[in-house]
Amino acid sequence: MMNHILPPEYATLFSNLQDKAPTVSYAEVCRVFAEDYDGLGPTDVFQEFDETPVASASIAQVGLE
Repeated sequence: MMNHILPPEYATLFSNLQDKAPTVSYAEVCRVFAEDYDGLGPTDVFQEFDETPVASASIAQVGLE
């Protein structure tokens, strides 16, 4: 991560998002797909879609509250 640019306190805070971001439930994924793809689910859009997340890691993730 951009440790050479960010202040140490920000780098430490953001480092948690690299491998500790919470996963989203499959039901939530289906809900978002239905909203974005006119009622279609993940298996309607992709040939394969695993319901169990392999990982969750992104600085772009935001909390849904």
